[in-house]
Amino acid sequence: MSLRQLVAFAQENFGALSDAPGLDDMGDASKIDVPSPNFRPRSPHWIGPTADRDLPFDGSHQWRIEGPIDPQEPPPEVERFGMDALAFWVPFHFYRQRWGIYIRTSGVLYLAEVLKGGGLLPGDEEYCDLAEDILLKHERMHAMIEIACTRAEMVGWRSLYQPYFADPEAWEHEEALANAQGIRWTVPDDKPQVRARAEAWMRLQGPGYRDFGKFLDSRKFSRGVDRAAHLMLKPLPPPVPKASAPSKTFLFYEGTRYNIPKKRINDLPASHATILRPFPKQFGIQVLVHSNDHPPPHIHIQMPPGGSETKYIWPDLIPMKNENPLSAGGEKNLEHYLKLHEAEIEERIRRVYGTTLLTRTVRTHRANVEAE
Repeated sequence: MSLRQLVAFAQENFGALSDAPGLDDMGDASKIDVPSPNFRPRSPHWIGPTADRDLPFDGSHQWRIEGPIDPQEPPPEVERFGMDALAFWVPFHFYRQRWGIYIRTSGVLYLAEVLKGGGLLPGDEEYCDLAEDILLKHERMHAMIEIACTRAEMVGWRSLYQPYFADPEAWEHEEALANAQGIRWTVPDDKPQVRARAEAWMRLQGPGYRDFGKFLDSRKFSRGVDRAAHLMLKPLPPPVPKASAPSKTFLFYEGTRYNIPKKRINDLPASHATILRPFPKQFGIQVLVHSNDHPPPHIHIQMPPGGSETKYIWPDLIPMKNENPLSAGGEKNLEHYLKLHEAEIEERIRRVYGTTLLTRTVRTHRANVEAE
């Protein structure tokens, strides 16, 4: 069964969607009235309608640090909800449309600083990648729990995810498993100090989250999954089936093959930490626009793609200060490139800088050039 079919079954038969419009329709996701016990974190306001802030997860959209990063302020409630203050799983039982995993870019930088034990500098992108991977694995555990509940609902023909969601014991157990999942295979063995910093940070979190240490061992983690299955099957009439290897595989591990929807939410202000957003490779050139680059508005030009890089002010197309100009052949190739992609690049630039800033900085730059 595909993930789409499984989600449709859950929503049509056991979802709580009548008072929960899709996040696409809400300006403030925190006001959506879904089953949300006060011990669980609510769907955060930073999700909401995010078309202009969604950044893909793929190998070409990579982290880049181009200068010192200001220390990140701890997000609200991070001491209580840990990972779920930096990323979030939006359940498909409650949200018809924008369900899935959401990772906030400011959360990645905050956790990257925790892992490094200090401020981020150029060359520290590995900490951003590691932090993002930890957050993804934590939230994927939440996804696996909901998928397992749905598979059990299909067999038992009874609502299981909603009562499980409202059970504080089940929630604390799930968070402990999710935190353990986040670091068990993520932090390399040759980085014990990074692992120690991650675990020390988790121990300061709220109930459930701080209990991850119970499940770091593979055998104990497996027993923890057994316990999660028992907690979700409690509403079934007695005798509640015990979690066996086949049932655990059916409920949990079959779900690992699903491609869970996931998005980065770019909530960072202009800074030296961005995510590359590449345009196609053509004419021996590739143009990149960063997700939240610093002014003045500019593009990054790689020639050849993946090779040396220079920055050109947009839309004047002249090198930024201290940047190397393209050769005459490179300028000609850029001209051909822009005939195909100028409109898309202009739209991306406006999303990053905003129309007002783009207009103001261009006018200022041109005035300075004329004065010289």
